[in-house]
Amino acid sequence: MENNNNTMIIYGWDDAKLQRNKIHTANVRKQNILILNCVEAILDLWVLRYLNEVLIKNKEIQCTMICGMLESLDSYNDLELKALGCNLPKDNCKIIIWTEYFIWFTLELISGHQTFKKEQGVDIHSYKDEYYNLNLNYRMFDRPFASFNGKIAKHRSQFMEKLAEHKIIQEGFVTYHGLRKEMDYDPKNEMWKYTFFDPKMIEKNNLKYKMDIPKTIISADINETFTKSFLHIPCETYTSHFVLTEKTILPILLKYPFLTVGSKDFHKKMQNLGFQLYDEIFDYGFDKEDLPLNRIEGIINNIKYIIVNFDKVYEMQKRIKSKLEYNHNLCIDMIKNKKNYPVEIIENLDHYTLQFVKECYTNENFDFLFKLWN
Repeated sequence: MENNNNTMIIYGWDDAKLQRNKIHTANVRKQNILILNCVEAILDLWVLRYLNEVLIKNKEIQCTMICGMLESLDSYNDLELKALGCNLPKDNCKIIIWTEYFIWFTLELISGHQTFKKEQGVDIHSYKDEYYNLNLNYRMFDRPFASFNGKIAKHRSQFMEKLAEHKIIQEGFVTYHGLRKEMDYDPKNEMWKYTFFDPKMIEKNNLKYKMDIPKTIISADINETFTKSFLHIPCETYTSHFVLTEKTILPILLKYPFLTVGSKDFHKKMQNLGFQLYDEIFDYGFDKEDLPLNRIEGIINNIKYIIVNFDKVYEMQKRIKSKLEYNHNLCIDMIKNKKNYPVEIIENLDHYTLQFVKECYTNENFDFLFKLWN
C-alpha cells in the first residue's frame, strides 16, 4: 500500500515476499521508503539484504524505518550488523526507535480480542468483569505463578528446564507453544536445532500436552489461568538485547507483578522508562548477571519464595498495591503524552496499520481506553 506517489509504505507484518516486492517497486519508481516495522527488531535477512543493495545503488531513495521493542539505536545497529554483516547506509537510511510501541500494541490486542468475543456472542460486560477486572480486591489466586510461552527459543527452553530441575514446574501454570502433539520432538527436524529442551523432561513433566487443554492463554485471551496466577514470568523475545513487548506489558496493564526472562539489566531498564520494581517481595540481584542461565536461576529463587509464602499472597499483593496501580497508570500516561509519538508516525496516522494509534493520538478524553476495563 502506498501513502502517496513519493513514498512506499512497508509494514512489518507484510509477508517477506511482499516486502521485497514493495522495495523493488520503490526502486523502479524512485520512491522513498517508509518501513513501519514496530512489531519486530529487524526485517527478514533476505529482505534486509535486498534493501541494503537498493539503498547503496540508488542514493536518490531515502528510507526511514521505525522499530518498536528495542531500547536504542545502538541495539538496532548491533542486531543489524550481526544479521547483515554491515549496517544499512546512513546517508539515505534513518532508523527511529520507538521503545514503548508495545504499550499501544497490547491495548490494541485487548480491544480487538474484546470485539472478537462480542462477535462470538459472549456477554462482553460479564467477560470483562471476570477477566479484565482491575480491582485488586477481586483477585482470587490459586497458583503462585504463570508463564505463557510462544515460539521455541533457547532461553525459554532453559527456563522450562530449570523449573523442572527445581521441581516447581507443576506449581504454576506453564505453557509452551512449541510442545503441541503435532510438534513431537524429532531430531531430524531443522526446527529442533534451535531448542535446548530435553525431550525426556517433556515426557516426565507431561508438558507436551499442556498446549492442548482449553485453558491455554494466547495473547490477550485472558482467562482463569491468567487471573488466578499471582506472579507472571514473561520470556521476552531476546536475552541479548533489551526489548519490550506485549509479553511484559500485558501483566503490567492488568496489574500483576512480573519478573521477565530477558536481557541483562532488563528490570533496571524498566525503571529507566519510569516503571517501579516490586522490591518489597522480590530480590532483583539476578538482573545484573551476565549469563542468561544465572538470571534464570535468580528468577527461580524468587518463584520459590512466592511458592513457600503463598499463604501470604494477599498480604504480598497489598504491599505492592500502589506500585501495581502506578505501573498501570504509567502505561496510560505514556499513551496520553503526545511527545511519545514519533513524528513519522503522526505524519502517517491514516495508514490502516495505525488506526488504533490514531485513535489514541486524536482522542482528548481517552474514555475508549477505560471502556476496555469497565
